[in-house]
Amino acid sequence: MPTDHRIGDAGQGRRHILACTLALLALLGALALCWKSQALFKNRDNAVNESGNAVEVTAENANYLPAHQTDLDAGHEDETAIDLSTCAYECLIQDGGYYRLTGQLDGRVRIDAEDQYVHITLDGASIESREGPALLVQSASKVVLTLADGSKNSFADSPSYRSFHDTESCVFSDCDLTINGAGALTVKGFYKDAIRSRDIIRILGGNISITSSRTGVHAADGILVAGGSLTVSSKNNGFKTTRYSSGGRGSIEISGGTLGIVAGEYAFVTYQGDLFIRDCTVRCKSVIDNYDVGGERHIESGCVR
Repeated sequence: MPTDHRIGDAGQGRRHILACTLALLALLGALALCWKSQALFKNRDNAVNESGNAVEVTAENANYLPAHQTDLDAGHEDETAIDLSTCAYECLIQDGGYYRLTGQLDGRVRIDAEDQYVHITLDGASIESREGPALLVQSASKVVLTLADGSKNSFADSPSYRSFHDTESCVFSDCDLTINGAGALTVKGFYKDAIRSRDIIRILGGNISITSSRTGVHAADGILVAGGSLTVSSKNNGFKTTRYSSGGRGSIEISGGTLGIVAGEYAFVTYQGDLFIRDCTVRCKSVIDNYDVGGERHIESGCVR
């Protein structure tokens, strides 16, 4: 019995030491978690205040979205020339490749190229639609619009959209849309939006003037402006995104160029995405507020005036 009793005391001692060790490890783990949480919030530059609302920050070292600048080439030796003045009403592009559009069209340019890449150089092209979008991208893997050096180009839609209720924009794309180059482009959205994509819109250059009856530039997955000179005048919003997912989708990044925005409601709107403004000049005049951003706002000091 004494021997059994001593064995019992040793087991209880070992259990006591084990319990103390586990408690100590749990305490150390909790302290590490607290330290990690504090570091995380500190690294976010206090981008969220105590109530959880997004606030402006000076974000010199912010984790900006990657500036997906692609398709900067201005042309191709296998380019197909199309004089729009020779088209009866609709100019239909069904094959991927490189195209150069010139002339005036009282109608619409429609792209239905399935999963093919389409690159269009606008070189003195003027398209005014009688009904629906002036440029309608129904299908493609990606569409790039290059504004030829020194050229003046324009898109204008009609207030009538009887057959185009799900494409309510003067320039409408079902895929990624990129605009670049050194020419000029005027887009007039008389019905609702001026430029809209169900994916991402990238504006990398050009002298672009946009007017709209609803939103100037509207994209589901994100908007990037990395160059050029833009003026946007809209009855509702200047730039808007409506979707959010991981990887920065649904965010707006202005990382270059000069922007002038006059908006009847907000200059920048995101559903849940973030807003990044840096290395640019933005002048805003908005009736309600410049920002209606569901995520965080990272705005470099001195950019917005």
